[in-house]
Amino acid sequence: MLHFLHHFPRSGFARTSLVLRSASTKASTPLAAAHLLYDKQYINGKWVPSSNKDSFIDVTDSNTGEIFATVADGTAVDTEQAIIAASNAFHSWSNLSLLERKRYIQQILEEYEKVKPDIANALTKELGAPQEFAKNVHSELYPSYSRQYLSI
Repeated sequence: MLHFLHHFPRSGFARTSLVLRSASTKASTPLAAAHLLYDKQYINGKWVPSSNKDSFIDVTDSNTGEIFATVADGTAVDTEQAIIAASNAFHSWSNLSLLERKRYIQQILEEYEKVKPDIANALTKELGAPQEFAKNVHSELYPSYSRQYLSI
């Protein structure tokens, strides 16, 4: 399992900081071959079940047609809670200096780089993107935008 979660207590930004998670697996197989179960959503700084507690959506590998993950079936209520949390966090984030925001983005970017191969693999499965395209284009978008922001 891959987990990373950043808390930024001084800024109050913990509630909506970037979180990447590989989820739990239903079998003890390597991550790339495992069936992933994402049974919670990250809202307001916590992993919480959907308000639609017993409903899940299968994610199909568009290359093979096989189900490779199962995710919580979020609802409009879940979305509204996430929007409110993000809106509340925005106020404290916007009060940070540019230098402080850059430090946080740099930390997030460093953690993202550690899991970028897993992200590219997931993009290949979910989107049907060729591996090299997922690796060199799709999974490179966030780092590219972050580096651009860091250059300000």
